[in-house]
Amino acid sequence: MLSSLSQHLEKHWRSWLIASFCIASTIAFSWIALASEIFQECIRQPYYNAAYREPKEGFALIFGDLGRTEGCVGEFLVKDGEAITAFFTLVLSISTIALWWSTRRLWRVTESMADSGLRQGNAAIAAQSPRLIFSGLKLVRYLDKVGWVEQGDRIDGSPYGFLRPLVCISNVGPPVMSVNQFCINWIIAKEPPLTPNYTKIITAAQHLDNKVSLWLIDRASDCFELTDAEITGIQNGEAFFWMYGWVSFFNHLTNEIVTHGFIGRYDPHAAAFFLQGPAAYTFEKRAPVGA
Repeated sequence: MLSSLSQHLEKHWRSWLIASFCIASTIAFSWIALASEIFQECIRQPYYNAAYREPKEGFALIFGDLGRTEGCVGEFLVKDGEAITAFFTLVLSISTIALWWSTRRLWRVTESMADSGLRQGNAAIAAQSPRLIFSGLKLVRYLDKVGWVEQGDRIDGSPYGFLRPLVCISNVGPPVMSVNQFCINWIIAKEPPLTPNYTKIITAAQHLDNKVSLWLIDRASDCFELTDAEITGIQNGEAFFWMYGWVSFFNHLTNEIVTHGFIGRYDPHAAAFFLQGPAAYTFEKRAPVGA
């Protein structure tokens, strides 16, 4: 029984609050009216005019004559209207505050539901979109400057000879990823510039299915060859070989061009690149097609 009543009050507490407020307002108005000097004087007047009755005090006179009581309430409203106006202004103010509070709570609930729906929609779109990750960077040594004949898959240790940087990308999203452009740059420095300088933008037409990887390579440019001083500086840790750039692909689901940046530092002792560097190089940008 008590549990059922508690559940009812918890579910309908606003209705009970409004009803309680109305009852309290009625009692307050009645108290103001019935306890006023104007009302009391009006009630006592017939007894002053009748010699055989003594005037009574307080609320004892109210129940003697309901018709007279009604008339005296009307007289009170006429003569003391400002008090009633002030009282109902107070009631109206309280009601306005309650309405504002309810509206504010409703707005918060609506906003929360809208945000939740938006997050769910974005999560669904992200789950069904192609997703790019950089799965590897490497330097490959060639026999000549043109770079059509590789001398092994990758350099081992010292970066000497004719070299060309490669970046490996993978699609971990369900749909096909259509790569349309990429950029591969390199620089030898202790630290890369805070603002990247991108050149050698290459147009591509590569399509990657889910869980498929691809090595991107700039075949349009000749290989480069480091000087002895640059090689020595890299081996001694005085400078580093940095490879950086970006890859853009078309997202058919959102009709956007998505661009991901990357940067990696070559470690001659491990003969491998490590994906690390300033945050300005590892960005993600989205733009509508044609923007």
